[in-house]
Amino acid sequence: VTENNVGKRELKSVMGSATTTFGYANCVSSLLSVIKTSLCLYHRYLPGTPGWTGPKDTDSWSESSVYVPNDSRSWFVEHEAPQRNAAVSLVEGDRYSHIILSDQSAPIQRPNQYLAEVCC
Repeated sequence: VTENNVGKRELKSVMGSATTTFGYANCVSSLLSVIKTSLCLYHRYLPGTPGWTGPKDTDSWSESSVYVPNDSRSWFVEHEAPQRNAAVSLVEGDRYSHIILSDQSAPIQRPNQYLAEVCC
């Protein structure tokens, strides 16, 4: 957890879920999670989580730097961070897998018309 110049915690890690968007679809949910995360990296966009009202146990999140976005937003990278990174955790029964995805360390310039397409 890092603190900014006024002593407040800075939220650095976003948590999302494909299941909240698409519903639970067994092994297809895992594939949708990878696709959703890949699209977030490509479009540099963090989607809001539908229906999120907060953690059930707020005490366990009080010292965390993780947050769940209520609203969709652009995914900016800090100057110190060379690239965007994302982790996908996949759970199928008693099997667990984790995938780390990242964008290019020297990203190419590409137009981002995602918000214009979605909003208008």
